[in-house]
Amino acid sequence: MVQTSLDCQAPLVPPSSRGWLRCWLAEAGAQLRLALPFATGQLINCAATFVTLHVVGGEGTGAVAAVGLAMALYACLGRNLIMGLCGAVDTISSQAAGAGRLDLLGPIFRRSCLFLLLHLGPFTLLCVSALWWLPLVTEPSIGHVTAKFLLLVIPDLAAQCIWRPMNRVLASQRITSPFMFVSLLALVCHYLFCLSLVSRFGALGAAVATSLSGWMTLFFGTASVWLVGAGPTIWGGQSTDEAIKQGGAGWLDLSKLAYPSAAMRILESSGFSGIVTTSSLLPFPKIEVDIMSLSLNVYGCLFTPFPALSVCADTRVGNAIGRGAAMEAQRAMRVAAVLSIPSAAAVSLVLVVPQCRQLVDTVLHLDMLDARVKAGIPAALALGFAAGLKSTGLWLGMMVGPFVQMVLYSWLLVKLDWHAVAATCEERLRPMDEVDDSATGA
Repeated sequence: MVQTSLDCQAPLVPPSSRGWLRCWLAEAGAQLRLALPFATGQLINCAATFVTLHVVGGEGTGAVAAVGLAMALYACLGRNLIMGLCGAVDTISSQAAGAGRLDLLGPIFRRSCLFLLLHLGPFTLLCVSALWWLPLVTEPSIGHVTAKFLLLVIPDLAAQCIWRPMNRVLASQRITSPFMFVSLLALVCHYLFCLSLVSRFGALGAAVATSLSGWMTLFFGTASVWLVGAGPTIWGGQSTDEAIKQGGAGWLDLSKLAYPSAAMRILESSGFSGIVTTSSLLPFPKIEVDIMSLSLNVYGCLFTPFPALSVCADTRVGNAIGRGAAMEAQRAMRVAAVLSIPSAAAVSLVLVVPQCRQLVDTVLHLDMLDARVKAGIPAALALGFAAGLKSTGLWLGMMVGPFVQMVLYSWLLVKLDWHAVAATCEERLRPMDEVDDSATGA
């Protein structure tokens, strides 16, 4: 199922303007074909959060506040950790697939799963300690339920440690449609589990439903791997020392790629999760946390196109780097940056156009999407309090970080020696028999 046809293997700037436009449009089309199913799947995953809050809503405002806080913390410290660590899988698997080394995808997948599962230990210790510290930093009744919820969703995180690398290895072969269908089936299961368990066990029933849904996702994902014919590439391959080294899946190699990616992901989301946590210290904490958790989840849904686009751009760039095509990789990066502009404009319409905003308010039963809180990270505090912008300032302050990131990443990508990176990767992924032949010829 790997697409072997390459789009526009021409120089980055073709001689004619028509050729230049054709190459850019071809690259944009390739990225959108990959990103749309992925973005749809992520949007469905966001819907699972609203399903949970909707079902738990029947248990009262306190239950919604506790579950909303728990899900915000779990997303920041649990799922975002795993998705951040998967940044390493994105890079090395897409490079191996681009070089035609499908025999390395199996070893990369198995080593990545083991690498992620090792991080369950620290997360479990954090959840156990939350039984003590969460009631101290939040309203006690909310804190106790939130800590227990975090403990009960650990099995879901274990399933994510296997499913996420599997999904990324599929994406490296330009196969993203299964993610959309798997997410849809898992959402149906999650809704049924919530209806059954929340009525019996209250808010904690939603945590059990989340874990059961996670393993159903893994089951459906495994079935989809076989249905699309990608089983041999994921389950096959010999996990020899040489294969691990060539695939870039050594413990140290994974750590160098995974930890900066995970740190960036967690730091990006910790500010928003911190706002939710801090809002529980305000007057009427149950109402404040309820409003903040819903607002944050709306933002998460609106943000879904961008991670999908970044993963698919990573696939296109990695595929090109793997086969030594530095100019193609640079073009893919630039096209992805351009595609993010209309995506941001489309998302902004939801908050700017009154009709769109009213629709969201009606569906979610919210009076406004602005979070009515009085705490945030330093930039948000300055705008919210010193500038007197209140909740609007808090959310505007949260945009300082992404703006700084954009400037730094732009500078890094402009200075990057694409040819050196491509040459190094191509040399690493060269089959051993070719290396031996070249050495003999020399």
